[in-house]
Amino acid sequence: MGFIENLAKGFVRSAVNQIGRDGGRIISNKVYKDTRSTPIQLVGFSNGDTHTGTSNNSGFNSRQDLKGAGYKTELFRSNVVLYFFMVIGCEILPIFGPLYWVYLAFRNFFKKYTRFYCYTQKPVYVQDRRYKTGQRHDGYTKVKEYSDVVAKPVTSERIVFIIKGLIALGVAISLASFQYSIYDSWNKPTTDVVETINLGTVLAERGLNMRTSASGQAEILTSIPFNESIEVISTDGPEETIGSKTANWMKVKYKEETGWVWGGLIKTE
Repeated sequence: MGFIENLAKGFVRSAVNQIGRDGGRIISNKVYKDTRSTPIQLVGFSNGDTHTGTSNNSGFNSRQDLKGAGYKTELFRSNVVLYFFMVIGCEILPIFGPLYWVYLAFRNFFKKYTRFYCYTQKPVYVQDRRYKTGQRHDGYTKVKEYSDVVAKPVTSERIVFIIKGLIALGVAISLASFQYSIYDSWNKPTTDVVETINLGTVLAERGLNMRTSASGQAEILTSIPFNESIEVISTDGPEETIGSKTANWMKVKYKEETGWVWGGLIKTE
């Protein structure tokens, strides 16, 4: 318990001291203004292609000047994720979605200039009442800045712009085709397929045998009673003469069974 008590007392003592120091700084800033405050030096830094401080390109007159100062040509301004959501959004905009991508295509086809950009380090401030301004410097953040100077595209840049235009034109055609297919499916009349069922009636007073094949010697599946209705599936069976009557064998369905009967004893409807 002695260790825990000492640890708790040390924590409370440290917190009280910190509150005292912060309160003293606030009072000192109020009484003595900034004469006794600790100065903070805001120092920018340059790393690789980053550019420190506010972009000032008023003295740049050529592409070489801009590139020498760390500027890059901007060929792909929007990111892939943004383009993806643009495509999804344009799918639900009839006509206007494809037209927007056609506009993007022709804007790239006839682009007359190339823009330049660089990354600058901007200071970041957070609220802190210990300072007279109420803010404390808390590092830097990288910000993309554009040059006021533009240049005519070179051949390689022109090729990139044309490829971007072709991609945008392809997206426009795809969106138009997709929207037309939906429109066509909505406006196409639906045709209900009506299945025609041919029925027949048994004329044999003693019933009619339904066999496994189109032959009087085939196995009997069942006997269909007189005047019973059956479904006629096919009348293309072999022709046979029984007594003085000639008729084709028919493939029929009776209840759940399918078989063959001689057509001379069937009256079709």
